[in-house]
Amino acid sequence: MDITWTNASGIVILEQTIEDGVATITALPAGEYAVEVSSASGCGSLSTSFMIEEPAELEALSSITNANCPTTEGSVDITVLGGTIAL
Repeated sequence: MDITWTNASGIVILEQTIEDGVATITALPAGEYAVEVSSASGCGSLSTSFMIEEPAELEALSSITNANCPTTEGSVDITVLGGTIAL
């Protein structure tokens, strides 16, 4: 099986020939891409396009409790929003 990965401009970014039916491409930046899969025996091909979107910008929110020495300890609670979850 032959696999061709292209960017939105149609420029080939990776060509793969695989035997076990698994193809992987990593570290693609945000943008539009297409992939075409064709059989080595010339029995046709399938293609599709997909979009990788830029993750939301990281944002940190904090809640501060000041210390009131010597009776109360201070604290900071931080919540981080945005970004992506590791897969």
